[in-house]
Amino acid sequence: TGIKIDAQHPALGRSLAEIDLRGHCGAGVLCITRKGQVLLPGARKTLQAGDVLVITGPAEATERAQQVLAEVVPLDAESTEPGPEPYGQIVNWIASERLVSWG
Repeated sequence: TGIKIDAQHPALGRSLAEIDLRGHCGAGVLCITRKGQVLLPGARKTLQAGDVLVITGPAEATERAQQVLAEVVPLDAESTEPGPEPYGQIVNWIASERLVSWG
């Protein structure tokens, strides 16, 4: 399954670690196609306009992955309150504290 990230997609600018498709729905990112190149997914890869995520996993997981991506809080959201999914903030804190090295 391919999911295209356009210029208005809420996941634009988010890293794969922030989105955590495997943790949320059991789907994995097999690769990212970007400007005619095939990129291996890494936790720090940030999504850019025009990217296509090639998703793998059971049918229900790949369907849920589309929903999860659509529900990501955009980076430019005007909110000072943590959203219902503070996972990205936790990942950023872990990375900043160098508790885990993300591939």
